[in-house]
Amino acid sequence: MISTDNRKWASIQRLELYVRNLVIFCRQRPLFCLLVTAIILFRLFLPLRNGAFGPDESLIALRTQSILKGDSFPLIWGPGNFLFPYGSYSLYFLALIYGMTGFHLGWSLFIASIVLMSAPFLLAGYIAPKSYPFWTFLLALTSPVAIHYSLSGLWSIQFFIPLSALVLYIGRSSSPQKTWKEFLIGLLLGVGIGTHPQIMPFVAGIFVWRILVTRRKEAIINLIVGIFIAVLPYLIGLWQIRNSLHFTLSSPTYPSEAGIRGFLVFFSSLFRFFGAHPAVHMFPPGGWLYAVEKLLAQLTIGITISILFVGAYYFWKSGRKHLSIKSPLVPFLLCAAFYLPVAYMTNTGFQPHNGMALWWFAPLVIPPVIMAVLPKRAAIGALWLLITFNLIIVVIQYTPHIVNGTQASFAYGQGPSWWAYEEVVSTVCAEVNNQASSQGSTIVEMSGDPWNERIRYILANLIKLKHPDCAQRVQFIWSDTSPGRVLRVEPDPDKIHLRVVWVTR
Repeated sequence: MISTDNRKWASIQRLELYVRNLVIFCRQRPLFCLLVTAIILFRLFLPLRNGAFGPDESLIALRTQSILKGDSFPLIWGPGNFLFPYGSYSLYFLALIYGMTGFHLGWSLFIASIVLMSAPFLLAGYIAPKSYPFWTFLLALTSPVAIHYSLSGLWSIQFFIPLSALVLYIGRSSSPQKTWKEFLIGLLLGVGIGTHPQIMPFVAGIFVWRILVTRRKEAIINLIVGIFIAVLPYLIGLWQIRNSLHFTLSSPTYPSEAGIRGFLVFFSSLFRFFGAHPAVHMFPPGGWLYAVEKLLAQLTIGITISILFVGAYYFWKSGRKHLSIKSPLVPFLLCAAFYLPVAYMTNTGFQPHNGMALWWFAPLVIPPVIMAVLPKRAAIGALWLLITFNLIIVVIQYTPHIVNGTQASFAYGQGPSWWAYEEVVSTVCAEVNNQASSQGSTIVEMSGDPWNERIRYILANLIKLKHPDCAQRVQFIWSDTSPGRVLRVEPDPDKIHLRVVWVTR
């Protein structure tokens, strides 16, 4: 009891020391602290204005609504891109968020934003004080790709970002070696498996890491038991559909990229959450902003390949001689060893949303590599340049979207914001309610860019979610040429907002 009390007191003292040092630091550098605070608030509140609500999110919302109304909890969730069904833990978590907000999309996105915002703090807590947690935190905080997916907070896999950070934080070398520690890590890994198969390289790497760190039979058993308990519902679901199970390593969703550029994009995917990713575009092709985006993506590939090459060379020459199993870089080496062959065989290295649980590679690895290969003053300057590079990309990609609040196309960016969809649905239902009941179903036509077929799908699901009575009197179709009077949803002349108009052909 005395030792436990002493540890608690020591933890309180460390927290007080941390807070005191933070206050002193902010008094010395008030402008910097204001800037960091502004970035944190920016990331927290950005989804309230620009949060996305995609096709998958609309389908998930309908399913969670049925769960909250009393339907049974599913054990598996739909077929995957590789013909292997996903697990349902993301549905349970999103059902909790929707239940708290009454399916208010804005507040649901805000709660998801708070959860996602915990990841940079957890990752910085995982890093030992002498291993540059300050730079790790800033690189994680300013990641343009992380901001991109924070706007899709009601999707199914972006929660791998805080989940992976939490696993690392619990497994940090400075935390006490308790029995529950490995069991809890196992539970989190099992939840990941029961959510989406893309987490498997992370699970494999962390599993080997914990075996190497603990080297105790009891701890390993606790880890395995935790994984098994969490993944058991998913295994039962797979067993129930065992006769229809199929799996393939190829998918038309993930075509390969040949040539040297394809190799560089694949290899640089280790650091996909640094800089601009070539698959993330916020502007339509042909404009100068699109050209700037492409240039920034090319620069990102060059920077990441350079850092990876220099880091590998330094590690081979001298770093491996001083590498201990307690080094924070060991999980990266193990997870990367499992990720690279899987990404190569499945072509998933070319899309930024694959390997979401490996988002921490760049902020974890870049600071120690830069500090090791450059003199201290030059290294600090280089890290500031990399963080500035992140911020420049964020400003370029998101300023127009923030000013407009939305964008009326799925051909680039993330499509209309959540509130734009809700405005369209409310307007459609108001028009439908004004029609005579004898007219039967009202035809609602979606027109514009062919990509907006996805917008039609979202609107159809959202009207079922928000206005079930109205949904029974509406028929959503894609562009049609049949004569008659229809209610059309189309982009405004500004090609930014959506409008609802009556059309007679």
